[in-house]
Amino acid sequence: MAEILEYALVVMVSVLFIAGSAYVYDSFSSLESQLQLRAEAAAFSSLAAQAARNGSSLATVSLPTSTISCTAETLRLSTDSSTEILASPLPCDFEVTIAGGSHLVQFFSDQSELTIRVV
Repeated sequence: MAEILEYALVVMVSVLFIAGSAYVYDSFSSLESQLQLRAEAAAFSSLAAQAARNGSSLATVSLPTSTISCTAETLRLSTDSSTEILASPLPCDFEVTIAGGSHLVQFFSDQSELTIRVV
């Protein structure tokens, strides 16, 4: 009888360990995607500021399927799971949806308005 209880205890602890590991992995994956989106949003903000100073800026970015939009002076980067909102250095009015993967992003500025091109 003691062997059966010992075996049941070992199986229960193993199942709890596996479930806990799955929970930690799921939580970490969610946090990782949020941090990646924040980093990409900061990169977009930096590109926009560089375009405001120099007339244009260019970079290659890797994103999941997402939308880049700008209204007035608010730059927004959105995916299915979250949204990052940043200040734009110039007024703007655009919305671009990009498929997942690597893309060439170029911001343009005529010192009064910011525009974007994604290839």
